[in-house]
Amino acid sequence: MGVNANRTSTGGANAESVVEAGATVRERQEIIKLPDPTQMHVDCKINESRITLIDDGMPSLISVDAIPGLELKGRVKKVNRYAEPGSWFSSSTKEYTTLVEIINPPETIRTGMTAEVQIFVEQLEDALQVPIQALYEHGEQMYCLVRRGGKEFETVPVTLSATNSTMAAIESGLEEGDVVVLNLRENLSLMDLPELERQDNSDLRELRNEPKELGGDGPSEPRGERPGDGGQGGSGEPGAARGGPGGGGFNPAMIANRIMESMDSDGDGQLSSEEVKGGDERRSQMLSSADKDGDGNVSKAEVLQALKAVQSRMQSGGGGGGPPSNAGGGR
Repeated sequence: MGVNANRTSTGGANAESVVEAGATVRERQEIIKLPDPTQMHVDCKINESRITLIDDGMPSLISVDAIPGLELKGRVKKVNRYAEPGSWFSSSTKEYTTLVEIINPPETIRTGMTAEVQIFVEQLEDALQVPIQALYEHGEQMYCLVRRGGKEFETVPVTLSATNSTMAAIESGLEEGDVVVLNLRENLSLMDLPELERQDNSDLRELRNEPKELGGDGPSEPRGERPGDGGQGGSGEPGAARGGPGGGGFNPAMIANRIMESMDSDGDGQLSSEEVKGGDERRSQMLSSADKDGDGNVSKAEVLQALKAVQSRMQSGGGGGGPPSNAGGGR
């Protein structure tokens, strides 16, 4: 039995070409598809969060909605490397088509039937498992709330070996027979979780105001004057805008300290030619030109002098105050 080779648009709502009685066909147009009943497969779509786990040759179990109780064995044949095109009706979540071939397909199945596929990514024997509702992620660690003896609850870190949509295999942390609490989000008051260390990203904030000569994203040329972009802060003093000293929050002393801390690897208080070459290309060029006495080393004072020269160039066009967003703000 053949299937008409109808072609639909990307959105799936309208057909681009319909093969039916009385329809006009063109030369070399695909009219009918003849499936091979001995080489049936299932086209299934895998969510982007799971697609990296799927590989060719993985065993599968297939059930067909139209035939209750029928379970077929299959094998992953192909995993598309590109996501399916989205449509106006689809969500932003990407899906990847995966072809699963049916091993020894019976004659009762037909093309176009709806099927459900279970792909066995990893199979463990005698694995200790808990429902995924018993797990709580805190930082980069998973925890379980265990009731051991009486009414005492213990927060236990656990290591997982494999998971699926319902269960998780435990590699360490739990023992067979432990009583775990489900729906942990509703029982967080019973858990004793460690305090997480805060990540310090303050250096990234400072990098934003670092000029392009030093490898940052700040301005490399002075800003032109315009209404509201004053070279004076609310106090009437040059450079008093909230952006900080000089132009655009560029602080030579602060940047000089950071350069010495990050590049002075031997801690001798000056930068050798090898330490200078180890930095960003634009920063290395600036530091190389900072060696005014020609001794082959760059001291912190020379770094500060070079940074002040960069600041002076930024301000030389007039309007040396802070960025427009901070202009006019008093001290």
